[in-house]
Amino acid sequence: MDYLFEFINIITNLDKNIFEIVNMLGVWFYIFLFIMIFLETGLFMALILPEESLLFVLGSLSSAGITNIFTVTFAIVFASIIGDSVSYLIGLKVGNRILNCEKECILSKKYIIKSQGFYNKNGNKAVILSRLIPLVRTFVPLVAGMARMEYSKFIVLDIIGSVPWILVYVGGGYFFGNIPIVKDNFSLVLIGVVLLSILPVLIPHMKKRLNRGGTSEHSITVK
Repeated sequence: MDYLFEFINIITNLDKNIFEIVNMLGVWFYIFLFIMIFLETGLFMALILPEESLLFVLGSLSSAGITNIFTVTFAIVFASIIGDSVSYLIGLKVGNRILNCEKECILSKKYIIKSQGFYNKNGNKAVILSRLIPLVRTFVPLVAGMARMEYSKFIVLDIIGSVPWILVYVGGGYFFGNIPIVKDNFSLVLIGVVLLSILPVLIPHMKKRLNRGGTSEHSITVK
């Protein structure tokens, strides 16, 4: 049981434990990284796994010569696209069944409904824009499948949205992660990265609170 708790601790604090994992796995780390990103995107594990902070740490490790920046970036991009495709397929095949489930299923219907609303509001471009919003980006591929978006269109939009997002955070870690002032305050920088990532969620929420009195959107449908 202690080993299980230790494993969960390592995975949920992946951004903090990544250096030890790289040393332990060596070249196998890239396969481990692929699996983690796939779980994050394809099997909705972003609810417990770190995202932006992990990418920033990976970039800084590559800058220090501990990992290869090209292999890391390729593994993340490839795993992200494969994972999103699996999520799309789940939505296509059983998404509406999950949503209509009377009892709470494995996936939280709250997040699916929120992602549906985002998709209804933004249409196909939601696949690109969702990358800026934590949690929503995890479920938008599922919703795109539920909406029967053509896969060829989905995968193009997914690549357009995911590749720049990955490059920004990995590149940020690579170019800035080992600057002395950043290195000496790395924990604070990671907190800043996390705060930056949730700004797209906080700003509309704060605007809504300031402009109370508007109608709320409870009814959401997938077109």
